[in-house]
Amino acid sequence: MKGTLLKIGKDWEVIHFQATLNGPLVQSLPLHPYNVKEITEWSMVFDNIEGRINSSPEVEFEIVDMVTSDSHSSEMIKYTKLIHKI
Repeated sequence: MKGTLLKIGKDWEVIHFQATLNGPLVQSLPLHPYNVKEITEWSMVFDNIEGRINSSPEVEFEIVDMVTSDSHSSEMIKYTKLIHKI
């Protein structure tokens, strides 16, 4: 899937269109914590990583489910995980 990677406040999200019976639906999902960590590491190596991402924000991604839990409950959260082509 393809979408647009944006930083909204302190959080990275991917916005994409999803086809439905009633027409396209705009959906925004948080970026996977692994990818957030990657961007943080890139910011230590590259100058103005946010500017670089903003200059070409289209990304390829997949939607993954991740279970988060604490001592009282667990929750399934959908994330977007970037697909890197090497």
